[in-house]
Amino acid sequence: KQLEFSLEKPNLYNINIFIFLYKKTMDRLNASSDYYYDDTYFKNILNLKNTFFGIIKDNDKEITSICILLFYKKYIHYHLSANDKRYNCSQNFLFHELSNKCLLEFPNIELIHLGGGVKDGDGLDKFKSSISNVKFNYHIVKNVLNNEIYEKLKKDFIKENQNCNLNFFPIYRQ
Repeated sequence: KQLEFSLEKPNLYNINIFIFLYKKTMDRLNASSDYYYDDTYFKNILNLKNTFFGIIKDNDKEITSICILLFYKKYIHYHLSANDKRYNCSQNFLFHELSNKCLLEFPNIELIHLGGGVKDGDGLDKFKSSISNVKFNYHIVKNVLNNEIYEKLKKDFIKENQNCNLNFFPIYRQ
């Protein structure tokens, strides 16, 4: 099948397709709970002004691969992606077209940050490293900035979700 790439602003349709494919992708990869987000997280992306989806569609205009791209000044951050397992190779096409089309449509872009894998040297990290040899240190920091508000959110979440994992942080994201 012929594949086609497009950059699109988030809308309710493509956000819902992303959520569906993302959850299927995470299930297929047996991802840890850290990689599952609630629908509200994704729908809030609609409110970000410099966010696009990189989308691959087949001949029938069905979305086969999709990624969230966060634009900031001269940079693009490749945030999250998902694909239909029937079109696994479309992810490779997505990376190829992403670099070509983004740099053509946005000539001021100096860097597309792809991120890494789940850990150094895993399949995703190796794949992304095959595209570029530029590496950055990347850290996820989990801080509570306002303990009073966090404790209230935590208490409310536990009340509504009595079987939740009390060790998960932040607790309300599980």
